[in-house]
Amino acid sequence: GVVMVFQDIHERKQVEQALRESERRYRLLAEGLPVGIVRTDLGGTILYANQYTQQLLGYSQSELAEKNAKDFYVHGEERQILIEKLRKKNSERFEHTLRRKDGREKWIRGITQAIQDEDGSTIEFEGVWEDIT
Repeated sequence: GVVMVFQDIHERKQVEQALRESERRYRLLAEGLPVGIVRTDLGGTILYANQYTQQLLGYSQSELAEKNAKDFYVHGEERQILIEKLRKKNSERFEHTLRRKDGREKWIRGITQAIQDEDGSTIEFEGVWEDIT
């Protein structure tokens, strides 16, 4: 005998399309904002940096992917202090001085938040900041 199984995947396809559209809108928003947006893993590897961040720091996305967030701090201990504060609460405002690729310094102000998984464990940091130089 022959057994045939049919499954309606129309609803799943609609959900996938809605997700792609949502991601597209988010990407357009993140790339168009006049503020820096950066995501790093817990060790400081840069997972995402929007166009504003790339321009302000003078690095391409691929160059930033090879850097560690601590590499940009003029005062290296500031990142560690920020992370320690994020262990106590999920978001923290800050003002720091960052060093561009060309060596110039930029003063920034922003907020970083700890991104958590479904178990409540911190898995990433996401920051939004502006140049106040």
